[in-house]
Amino acid sequence: MRYKSIMRCKVLIAGILVSVACIVLGTLAMLPARPGVTKANFDRIEKGMTRAQVEEFFGQPGMVIRHDGPGGRAAISWEADDRSGASVGFLNDYVTGAIWNNSPETVPDKIRRWLHLR
Repeated sequence: MRYKSIMRCKVLIAGILVSVACIVLGTLAMLPARPGVTKANFDRIEKGMTRAQVEEFFGQPGMVIRHDGPGGRAAISWEADDRSGASVGFLNDYVTGAIWNNSPETVPDKIRRWLHLR
């Protein structure tokens, strides 16, 4: 009889833990994306968006790689701390295309950066 009571208690605790985990993950999923040069923010970019909208996603103006004058084509890049980044093409300040560049950092490089050892 005591065994069944202990098992019920364990099942109840496991159920509570799973419920709490689901609530936390659900809440995090509903939060708006934070600005920054991330793959998640890059994936929000769509053709036809304005340069200002892209800058809002990334939280900063990018570095102009190429600019053909007012109303012309422009290529602008954004770089994250891990050297990953985005290159976005514009025509008349509207997105025409975008490319994501993955980080060249290795796991040990990331750990050194996180610990401020570089």
